[in-house]
Amino acid sequence: LLLPPGPGPHPAWVALHGHGDTPEVFRDHYGGRLLQARGFVVLIPELRGICIDADEDRDARAMLAAGASMAGVRVYEAWLARQYLASRRDVLPRRIGVMGHSIGGLLAILVVRMDRGFAALATDNSGTWLDWTSGEDDWMADSMAPSLVPYRDLINNIGNGLDLPAWEAQYTFAGRDEPEADPEMIDRIAALLPLGRGAP
Repeated sequence: LLLPPGPGPHPAWVALHGHGDTPEVFRDHYGGRLLQARGFVVLIPELRGICIDADEDRDARAMLAAGASMAGVRVYEAWLARQYLASRRDVLPRRIGVMGHSIGGLLAILVVRMDRGFAALATDNSGTWLDWTSGEDDWMADSMAPSLVPYRDLINNIGNGLDLPAWEAQYTFAGRDEPEADPEMIDRIAALLPLGRGAP
């Protein structure tokens, strides 16, 4: 949880990291600290089991066999993150956006379709919902959700039916090998949730 200076209340972002990343990687390389410096509260939950490995494959298969999906778990985790932020006195509860990189970006698009409590969306990815890892091991990714495949074009089209400011950046708006995210792109993301106090 990154808190800007001052008592607030502040607008906030739920930030969803990518495969193989951690909250610390998102904080340092994908704009978490830059958004904090611009006056936002930033919550970066740790998405468990998101490592493109045999464990993720096993968990994704088990969830599908049980009639559920890891994508559904991720949506629930993001919803809980927004609920937590909305309960804080230093956060404006109607000014919480969701952003994500890679699988986190794909999930952010799905989250705003299912939770209308978010006020803005920033993503650098969309998906097929039939995701396998590339390489010599054909592991199932946690974003595998066959029931969403017929709706993927509707889900991925951020200009369709979303009554909130949204922006899809070029993949990626930062990089793990970069010292930090591109400040101009972070400015564009910040502009989706202007800092003016406005509605609580």
